[in-house]
Amino acid sequence: MIEAPDLVLPDRIALTDPTPFLAAVTRTPTFHKNLDTLDVVEMWALVALCALARRELHDETRSDVYTRGQSGAGRFAHAVGFAAARDGQDFGASQVDRTVAIQRVAFGSSAEAVAGRIARLAVPDDEESESRGALAYVIDELLRNVLQHSGDPLGAVIGAQRIEAGKGPYTRPTVQVTVADSGRGIAESLRRFHDVPDAKVALEKAIRPHISGTFPEGQTGSIDNAGLGLFFTSEMAKLTASRFLLSTRGGALLLTSDEHEGTHELSFLTPDAPAIPARSPSSSCRSRSRIETRSFR
Repeated sequence: MIEAPDLVLPDRIALTDPTPFLAAVTRTPTFHKNLDTLDVVEMWALVALCALARRELHDETRSDVYTRGQSGAGRFAHAVGFAAARDGQDFGASQVDRTVAIQRVAFGSSAEAVAGRIARLAVPDDEESESRGALAYVIDELLRNVLQHSGDPLGAVIGAQRIEAGKGPYTRPTVQVTVADSGRGIAESLRRFHDVPDAKVALEKAIRPHISGTFPEGQTGSIDNAGLGLFFTSEMAKLTASRFLLSTRGGALLLTSDEHEGTHELSFLTPDAPAIPARSPSSSCRSRSRIETRSFR
């Protein structure tokens, strides 16, 4: 049996530059990673790593990610329940005013309840209950989208983190909400009814309204799906001048906003090299990605 390599990453993993993380994971589909080797890791990357390291995955597809709490990143992972979610256990406690702990969501579990807790993290003021309700609806739709289309028998992994203004590159209070799975991927999900030759086409199509793997293009929905989950999420990112990262096999889409100019930028990140087999360790954490950018108002 060939030993999986260590995943080589920069010391700080932040959404301001997701390409090093995405490129490393693409090049090394199964790996070992000690989180104590990192200084900073944000919630979005922890959730993604947790989805790839769930204990029930087959050995040939499961990555080994762990921490002993010996660095800032390791302590944060411990505080938000990384190991419990990885191992399919209940975590319980969470930093209520700062995070919603990493947890699993599957069919039959309450996606709506998790969405409500995350919405309260983002909008704690009861006087803004309507805004909180709208956000909870969008997060619930996003979760249901993943559960319905991913084909992942283990469901999804979700977590949220509130980042205060002035921390790192963040100039205003920010809440990261992340959902991850290890299912069939967006392109494969859409191919039943749509022509999606590659990841770029699939990603661009996936954020349009009424696009789903359950009905053909031109229709506005099926009996239980309107094809609006990713569309609603990307539109909310635009309305709030936020970031939206959508990643799948073969590429990723990153939507960024300029709060002052009122403009948005859509970038497609495509790793240049195919995924390297597990026997070939990564030699660098530098991103090798093509980035195609489009701006719009």
